[in-house]
Amino acid sequence: MSIRLLLKDDDSFDLEEVVLLIDAFENAVSETGIDREAPTALVVATRVVELARQGERDPSRLCDEAIKAVQVRQGSRSLESPVGRADSCRMS
Repeated sequence: MSIRLLLKDDDSFDLEEVVLLIDAFENAVSETGIDREAPTALVVATRVVELARQGERDPSRLCDEAIKAVQVRQGSRSLESPVGRADSCRMS
């Protein structure tokens, strides 16, 4: 699953922003151990794009919020759940 599938032609994301969204998505998937082809990866990608459409551009926040969305979907597991910590996304 690629986050690019969710980025429609009418979005006003420039190349730098697209790279930022891809990095946030990739980091969230990596931190959670989610298979990129799993339906849960779509939850991650959708949340990253939703937040970006609302104006969020901080890659760490995008990643953290995507992980939180997965946790909520999985029944509000603790922050130490197998899907990763919601505050573990520190982009380099």
